[in-house]
Amino acid sequence: MFNFFRRKKKKKTARRGTSKNTNIVVKESSPVVMQGVITAGILNIRNNTSKTANIVGKLSKNTIVSIFDNTISDWYQIKFNDKYGYISSRYVKALTGKVNAKVLNVRKFASLNADKVGQLKKGDNVEVIQRLKSWYLIKFGNGQAYISSKFIKLNIDNAASTEVNKVVDLLKNNTSILAAKVNAATKIKVPKQPRESRITAQTYNKYGGMLEVLCNKINIDIATAVAVLAVESAGHGYGAEGNVIIRFENHLFHRFWGKENERVYNRHFKYSKTKSWDGHLFRKDKRDDWKAFHGNQKNEWEVFEFARKLDNKAALKSASYGAPQILGTNFKKIGYINTEDMLFYFNKDIKYQLLALFDFFNPAMIKHLQQKEFTEFARYYNGRGQATRYGGFIKKHYDAFKKLNV
Repeated sequence: MFNFFRRKKKKKTARRGTSKNTNIVVKESSPVVMQGVITAGILNIRNNTSKTANIVGKLSKNTIVSIFDNTISDWYQIKFNDKYGYISSRYVKALTGKVNAKVLNVRKFASLNADKVGQLKKGDNVEVIQRLKSWYLIKFGNGQAYISSKFIKLNIDNAASTEVNKVVDLLKNNTSILAAKVNAATKIKVPKQPRESRITAQTYNKYGGMLEVLCNKINIDIATAVAVLAVESAGHGYGAEGNVIIRFENHLFHRFWGKENERVYNRHFKYSKTKSWDGHLFRKDKRDDWKAFHGNQKNEWEVFEFARKLDNKAALKSASYGAPQILGTNFKKIGYINTEDMLFYFNKDIKYQLLALFDFFNPAMIKHLQQKEFTEFARYYNGRGQATRYGGFIKKHYDAFKKLNV
């Protein structure tokens, strides 16, 4: 777990649920016409519809993408890093799913109060056009309609696809929690100093409403959750430009990609060989000066996007994301099919970042938070090598917040 302080199954027949999304699109501003599943081992994303066009990214097999235009001969238009890109339609199949509820209502709109336009039964196959928070827009008859996404198993030919059914008990799939108000019901005055008091007060004001619900769910003091978020990201989920807060780790990118590509890696990335989490430097061109980039989100994203062009999957695994600073390799633990899916939802709504924090907590972490054993908690959350340091940070922020008399 990396953070920003370093700088410096119950079977149901109900019809409600939340969607599972593997989309790489950060923002959607035009209608999605279909969902596609990548069938090639690696599929290039190009900046226009030509086999010789510049490659702007890569997608791995079984990634699900939203398609914005499927009328171009041999090509599909998608979004990548909030820009349009193009992938060969030859290596994409339509996303389908199978109904796993006894009876599933089909509705005119994405609402439980919407008129029913039909029903599906267990085992029926559907083609998914668009994935929303709790609903799928599907092809139905001669038109389109909505169904609850909770009772659809997506047809993806890899082990990760089973996660769709395994994670229905995660907090991120709890519709009542998703409906909770994020901001604190009563905001507290933010002191200028000390720093820990200022940050914890700001964090509480922004997220106190949902944190109260989540903390009650697992019986922990809300001050502990506020302190963790304050230490991990100073309570920020997004940077000034609207992107998810990230920290790109050079040493992890070396592990996942650089070891097999030393010459190219060494041209652009550096890190300390004695303390791998330290000494991170980057240069875009070998003629440029080496520069540090942690602590500046614009620079952080520049390095991240550069790495994604070298190897998208490895780069995604090498960064930690959002207010809870969860590493990309942990996508399964918090209920996502892959890291693109995780990043999509983290970009979509701060609620998914907060839910991810609590879904990442294992029973041992929860026990240590309940007992205010912050160093022991940090052994799991931040790693053994950083436990004492970050346990101390968390306690310091916890104590500062408790003095605010919230």
